[in-house]
Amino acid sequence: MMKVSGKIGITAGILALGLLLGTSAWAQDEKPAAGAAAKKETVVTKAESKTAGSDSNIKSDSEKNNPNAKAEAPAEKGGSRRRGAGSHPCGLHIDNRTPWLMRIYVDGNYRGTVSAYGDLVGLTGDGPTSLYAVAPFDDGSEKTWGPRVFNCSAGDVYTWQVTQ
Repeated sequence: MMKVSGKIGITAGILALGLLLGTSAWAQDEKPAAGAAAKKETVVTKAESKTAGSDSNIKSDSEKNNPNAKAEAPAEKGGSRRRGAGSHPCGLHIDNRTPWLMRIYVDGNYRGTVSAYGDLVGLTGDGPTSLYAVAPFDDGSEKTWGPRVFNCSAGDVYTWQVTQ
């Protein structure tokens, strides 16, 4: 078996996500018009420096699960097929072009850490989605990116490229 790594592996993963979203995220009567393709957008954001402390862009900084939370699975993961906002996933790709670890927040909630020059891929519901990133330093300073709001539509894939 051949091992795929590096940018080729990341690219293949992103393409697979795009194909999955483009072919299975649509309900029976919600398919795009013939010849229509899923939207793919890349937005580049540069860092801003600040000192650590309270940040109005962060609602939850916890990586722990709430045992009482009732997050519904998307249809592709066994959930029901519904119509309307939030019924289909939108793909997100965070492309870290910096030498720093950064914490990623989606709609103000912590969703993971991306390594230096790494990538983080995930899904969110459709509709306006806010992305925010923080790179904390051991001297108490931080670099931040965003918030950046995407209008995520079902089946689309958005890339947020964060740079120095």
